[in-house]
Amino acid sequence: MTYNELKDAVSQLGFESGVGDEEAFIGAAGRALSILFIERPSIVPMELFVTPPRVRELYPVIRHRGGETISFGLTGAAISFTTAGIGEYTLRQGDSLTTVAFGPSEVIRLFIDGAVEVTFGGKYDYSVTGLCSFASTAGPSIEDIPVYSRTLRHAPDRDRGDFSSFFSRPTDERGNIVTEARLEGGMIELPFDYEGELYYSYCRTPRKILGESDEVIDVPKGLEPLLALLTASFLWLDDNSGMAQYYMALYRDVLSGVVRYSKSTVSTDYETNGWA
Repeated sequence: MTYNELKDAVSQLGFESGVGDEEAFIGAAGRALSILFIERPSIVPMELFVTPPRVRELYPVIRHRGGETISFGLTGAAISFTTAGIGEYTLRQGDSLTTVAFGPSEVIRLFIDGAVEVTFGGKYDYSVTGLCSFASTAGPSIEDIPVYSRTLRHAPDRDRGDFSSFFSRPTDERGNIVTEARLEGGMIELPFDYEGELYYSYCRTPRKILGESDEVIDVPKGLEPLLALLTASFLWLDDNSGMAQYYMALYRDVLSGVVRYSKSTVSTDYETNGWA
């Protein structure tokens, strides 16, 4: 179904002078499309190979006393740590010596070349967490340097941008649920040292309706007739609650006759400001 075909189908549902404002129409169609994607989710299977950072040295918590200094020798390609307080660190690498002040809650990432010495100092008490050196990084960018934490976090929508919700818990290559993996806030959390393949699925969001005449709308297969009915219901909602309820009832009747992927959890009731 193209955008123009949807407009033609909706215009035949009581709109004698057309569907009116283009922006309002796109908004109603987008709202209807989102509901259809919950009625019949579009499932995206994913495969993720998790490789833990190659840690060389790790100091989980360092407590600094004001006025003193404390030093650590590290080796590798990069280091990182997180601060909790106000202080400074000095990085000595060969004949090079650099001192940098830091504030609370800063994440410090640094590329190094072999052996370095990191010295923490400052007037005040503070702590440093996750002072860690890595044998290698995922890339040449400073953001490619890992930061130690109790868990690794993976966002399914980081590259795709269409994540709605998880459809299944992650499993391994044998189909067993990975009990170490937690799903929270649209993220997969894993132990920092987890290594292996993960398989999971998520429900995607529909492609945004742009309003171009020949644009193919991303409507779930078999639900094309429902999109026009639901769009018409939302369009009528502000002007004629009776028509809005009429097309909502038709939508529900047609929906009940469709072999659905899963039982809907969406309520299609809405407020009519007392008009109906």
